[in-house]
Amino acid sequence: MSGSLLDGYRAALASVHGHAAVAAALAHEVAPQGPVHVLALGKAAEAMLAGAAAVWSKRIACALVVAPAGASPDVGSRGLVVERRPGNHPVPGAESLAAGHAVTRFLGRIATDDTLLVLLSGGASALAELPRPNVDLPLLRELNTRLLAAGLDIRVMNALRGRFSKLKAGGAAGLCPASDIRVLFISDVPGDAPASVGSGPFWAPESTVPSEEVPDIGWPELQSLLERTEAPRPVERRPVHRLVAGNADARRAVVRASAEAGRQAWDHGLFAALSGAALAAHLVRFLRGAPAGVHVWGGEAPVRLPEQAGRGGRAQHLAALILLLWMARGWPRPIELLSAATDGVDGNSGSAGAWFGDRHRDTVAGVRARLRRALRSADTAVFWESLGQTVPGTETGTNVMDLLVVRLGPPSGDARRGRGSYSRPSGMHATGFNPSEMAAPGVQAGLEGTPDATG
Repeated sequence: MSGSLLDGYRAALASVHGHAAVAAALAHEVAPQGPVHVLALGKAAEAMLAGAAAVWSKRIACALVVAPAGASPDVGSRGLVVERRPGNHPVPGAESLAAGHAVTRFLGRIATDDTLLVLLSGGASALAELPRPNVDLPLLRELNTRLLAAGLDIRVMNALRGRFSKLKAGGAAGLCPASDIRVLFISDVPGDAPASVGSGPFWAPESTVPSEEVPDIGWPELQSLLERTEAPRPVERRPVHRLVAGNADARRAVVRASAEAGRQAWDHGLFAALSGAALAAHLVRFLRGAPAGVHVWGGEAPVRLPEQAGRGGRAQHLAALILLLWMARGWPRPIELLSAATDGVDGNSGSAGAWFGDRHRDTVAGVRARLRRALRSADTAVFWESLGQTVPGTETGTNVMDLLVVRLGPPSGDARRGRGSYSRPSGMHATGFNPSEMAAPGVQAGLEGTPDATG
């Protein structure tokens, strides 16, 4: 992988890191006079707590951190009284239930005149769970497993999760007697809606009438289960929620890094509302005729999993689909691509994502067939590992959905004559341009034949 892609990815992670995001937000906020109790919940919990400690350490009386099992305590939180509870992810388990009870106890002990500072990030839905009456852990696990396999929009998934949990859809707010509750959140959902981040533990709905139709997730019992569960109560009070980092910040950081390196770059916003091969085909059609330079998108591309799925994640799956279509079109122009999760964990792949580029693209036979098998079985991690083209996984201290960063060389003759012509959508941002030759290592094969039906 060339340095330019990795530099852009690293710049994006730094711009949305939990420590920096929270510290910057609190530096401009008036600190409470009384004790502050901190609930840090989600994949970025440790980093966010360290950011709060950097600014409000003298005010923080105690903290509860609920993070993925194995998360390392941030050195910036040393000196604080901190209780740490691991949770299960992406499907809730016994540790998630224990964490949910710890959250309940923690919130209930806060005095009315004290302040609760909530540091919320993606992953919270599974990490802490407190089922509603007549809902047990096996049911919750079945629900979440089917929701994840169905490839649904995260907002729909979290709305459904809220029907089965006492902590979600504003439930956590009702467990805390404090009159001053402040929520700082890092968004891992399109639109950055507080109701969807962590399934909105402190964001109660405005109505008891469900806003979403019940989706088909291959589980006929879902409809009857919903009918037997009490809908979340409508809003009585809704704490102030403040977004401190999101995918847009990460994309802007990639554009800035490209500008500093003298390359033209475009921020194309979130992925189109497509999934799987349709999204990949949409992106490939655009990239064939797009101008040379760096192009960045963000979001999460839903993947519908087969009955027996292998190892992989959304980012690796999308990279594999784009590579397959790019080869089917005869490798129309120089390209290097990085597709990675900002939390450093792409599904169950064991890495953050995948990359590919031009060098030695014609040296590996049978790549197309291997790609198809990997995509059919949702086993893309093995494919990328065999090429040595994974993005190393690491604890990033943030979670703002995935990033797709593509660097294009000059278009081929066909593209110059108008195939896949390019027009800049409104809202895109460009930086200065200094042409440079593509030099990304890779081992893809531009194989002949195999027509592609996606156009």
